[in-house]
Amino acid sequence: MPTIPELEIKTGKDEKTIRSTLNGLIKGGYIECDSGDTQDIKIIMTRDYDSPYR
Repeated sequence: MPTIPELEIKTGKDEKTIRSTLNGLIKGGYIECDSGDTQDIKIIMTRDYDSPYR
């Protein structure tokens, strides 16, 4: 998993936006990250089963 600075470079977004997006993924149950460090992210769901794009 890339670091926050690497994500800033790759996405062109600022740290606040990246952390907000990651928090949304955590709240949505897609990833887990206990430490707040991107290196500790665990992907727990890879598909949105409610999505019309299955």
